[in-house]
Amino acid sequence: MNNEIIQRKFDYRGAVITIEVTGDGEQISAHADVHRGGEFAGRVALTTSQAEREIIFDKLDCKAKKLVDGLLVANKRDATTASGHWLQ
Repeated sequence: MNNEIIQRKFDYRGAVITIEVTGDGEQISAHADVHRGGEFAGRVALTTSQAEREIIFDKLDCKAKKLVDGLLVANKRDATTASGHWLQ
């Protein structure tokens, strides 16, 4: 991967997830940023070996989707007492 940056962007349940992967040598660093309504909502990150480079996007997809699902559940719970922008 020689310090090359690879990005992938997709929509999931009303959120935009952007995954960025970079690596050099034996390690790969990756993170997924979650945005909703143009606002930053969270980030998940991981580091792994080059041997797992073929599955790193799948791992981050799963982690980012779990973050979005968790935020939606928390927001629904909070919406019973106040209106939240995640439900709009």
